[in-house]
Amino acid sequence: MTVSWVTLNSTECSTVQYGVRSLTKSAQGTSNVYVDGGKERRKLFLHRATLTKLLPGKVYGEYTRIYKITNCQSLHCKEHTDLEM
Repeated sequence: MTVSWVTLNSTECSTVQYGVRSLTKSAQGTSNVYVDGGKERRKLFLHRATLTKLLPGKVYGEYTRIYKITNCQSLHCKEHTDLEM
């Protein structure tokens, strides 16, 4: 399964932590720059990471947090999004 998200700023890395009951796995992602076609020509940074070793029949997130997305800036990692379901 591939997870995608957007940020308004460039980042040095894109990481997704995930798991069934706790965040025990992580996936490194990539990012690409997208410039929209509007008047402002906004730059958006599209991130994508593929989650591996998902188990069939397991629920990843119904009523609980399934993943946390972290974008590293400089030498410090900052949590930008903490998704809840």
